[in-house]
Amino acid sequence: MYFDDIKLGMAVDTAPALIEKEKMVAFAYEYDNIPLHTDEEYAKNTPFGGLIAPGVMSFMSVWAKYLEVDFYG
Repeated sequence: MYFDDIKLGMAVDTAPALIEKEKMVAFAYEYDNIPLHTDEEYAKNTPFGGLIAPGVMSFMSVWAKYLEVDFYG
């Protein structure tokens, strides 16, 4: 599939991307060590209300699901 083959409204079914807390925190300590990702007490007082995964980890977790279904061929 080429980029031009993608049409507005197209959808792809993928398995859910699950990020395990222990792996997320370990990733964050190594690659994105900010309290929003590593400190539960700090994260409780943010608009998110708790720890969140680093954006790069979130993206790669979803990207892996696209690769599993071979969306781009």
